[in-house]
Amino acid sequence: MLRPRGEVILSAGAIGSSQLLMLSGIGPNHSLIGWGISVAHHLLNVGNAMRDNPRNALSFISPVRLPLPLIQVVAIATNVFLEAASNFLPFTPRSCSSFLFPRYSSIPLNIVYVMAKILDPLPSGFLRLASSNVCDDPLVRFNYFEEGLDLQRYVKGVRLVARVLKTNAMEQFEFSEQRFGEREFWYLDNVRLPANVSIDDSVGEFY
Repeated sequence: MLRPRGEVILSAGAIGSSQLLMLSGIGPNHSLIGWGISVAHHLLNVGNAMRDNPRNALSFISPVRLPLPLIQVVAIATNVFLEAASNFLPFTPRSCSSFLFPRYSSIPLNIVYVMAKILDPLPSGFLRLASSNVCDDPLVRFNYFEEGLDLQRYVKGVRLVARVLKTNAMEQFEFSEQRFGEREFWYLDNVRLPANVSIDDSVGEFY
């Protein structure tokens, strides 16, 4: 029950909360009036100062069975940190394999994700309504890398990922190369780090 001078806590995340407030008539009046929404309270900051952590992610198949943890922070450096996670992915959808290929079951794949994120990005963006329909996703712009310093931090994060992949602890995730006897990661979609992470331009384009 809502009473005068009461308090409502809206917990729908940064994007969902801003959208619901604006659809309810709370936000910048010029944005609300444009969609025919009655203004209950003019609040200019709703939908502004939107920030998100830019990140890059490498994903590769693991030859060993892994648990399914939540995303975990595995390394911290100045203004950048690394996260890691694993996932269990069927190579073929179970419904398809049992119907079309009854002799063969789906092949489970263990996927490893290593991600570098920028801590406290400098630019901020905005959120605007795409319509007055709550089912329509809002328009969001985070203005990634508008500040050159963030791009420098990003390059630093990519280099940190490269260092982690070369550690002894990561050798268990490499496959043996049959032709040359070398070991390497099996990246998904053939997305891998630049060959030379010491070149800023090539690292900066890896996103």
